Amino acid sequence: MPRFFPACFLFVCALHAQSFDVATVKPATPGQGRLIISTRGGPGSSDPSHFYAQNSTLMSLIMMAYDVPSFRVAGPSWLTTERFNITANVPVDITRKQFLVMLQNLLAERFRLAAHEEERPVGAFGLVIDKAGLKMKESAIVKPGQSGAAESPGLDKDGIAIAPASQKGLWMNFGGGRFVIQGHQEGSADLAEALSDRLDQPVADETGLSGRYDFRLEFAPPDAREADDSVPSIFTAVKQLGLRLEPRKVPAKMIVVDHAEKTPAAN
Repeated sequence: MPRFFPACFLFVCALHAQSFDVATVKPATPGQGRLIISTRGGPGSSDPSHFYAQNSTLMSLIMMAYDVPSFRVAGPSWLTTERFNITANVPVDITRKQFLVMLQNLLAERFRLAAHEEERPVGAFGLVIDKAGLKMKESAIVKPGQSGAAESPGLDKDGIAIAPASQKGLWMNFGGGRFVIQGHQEGSADLAEALSDRLDQPVADETGLSGRYDFRLEFAPPDAREADDSVPSIFTAVKQLGLRLEPRKVPAKMIVVDHAEKTPAAN
């Protein structure tokens, strides 16, 4: 049975509502050439007293406000096509959690957003060891003091991270028409999470591996319109590590949008 969100969750609570002091929400003007999409500001950023969204879809704003991936949001198709600009003043010294509640309330106020939570089966993948055997390289044991400094690595000509071999971490970049995922001293669960981000579907680690590994995958964007034979698919890239992605159906708690308006309420 669907579970409807309480009023304070997707609607503005009548008492003690957390709202932006000043907020402007407008449809974005269609532009020519390259579309610049960005969100910035808020708690923890270099500009904590302001929040800006440029050319953002309502889908992306819902994802941000409720901290969920897109596969957990169901609604009309225009959620991913109509774009909006938002400028808001953010109170000083609020937490990230409070900021997200304010953003939730803004969506309810300006877009008349109404939704309920419902468990539905969604497409997913299980990450398993391929029949040919694991080819992923186990990380060398790093002694105390040998690990590289935790700093941003350099970038190559395509904007791909040049990750130091001794530095633990996971890097995801796009450049030169390909995605690159690099991991140093990372577990298979970390790889599964990175693959989930790229596939926009849940990926469960079913390898049973408990070690730490170094890996690098290069693959074409999963939604590429034209195939490039020089860049493998994400499924082929995973096989090169001796792993495989198997399709699954798993239950997931969905935010189902019942109502939203394309034209935001007046500022």
